[in-house]
This record gives sequence, structure tokens and C-alpha cells, in this order.
Amino acid sequence: MSKKRFIFMSLLPNLVFGFLPYCLSFLGTKYLMFALWGVIAVAMGAGDYYNVFNALTQMPKGARTYLY
Repeated sequence: MSKKRFIFMSLLPNLVFGFLPYCLSFLGTKYLMFALWGVIAVAMGAGDYYNVFNALTQMPKGARTYLY
């Protein structure tokens, strides 16, 4: 898969299960559980952030990654 797709696929779960519920919690105090869930999900994505950092800094332009 391409570098851009790899980064997107790595960050998508963090965006959907982390940042989206956290932002939804700004609607009011009755959504406090979403804030907790979002913070925990973002923290659990630390390995994904590390993979994205390595992809950005170590993969040359136009590179492809092969996962097996």
C-alpha cells in the first residue's frame, strides 16, 4: 500500500474512536462518557502514532509498504 494510504489506515481508528467521541462530548455534560472513551482510545493509539511518525520520517516519497 502507498505511504499515504498507510498513514490514513493507521490513523482512522484513532480518529473515529478517539477524536470524534471526544469532540462529541463538547455538546454537554450528559456526554461525559464519550469524553472518557475518547481520551482512552487516543491514548491506546500510541503505537499507531509511532508507526505514522516512522512512515513520515523514514519512507521515501513514492514508497510502498508491504505487510504480511
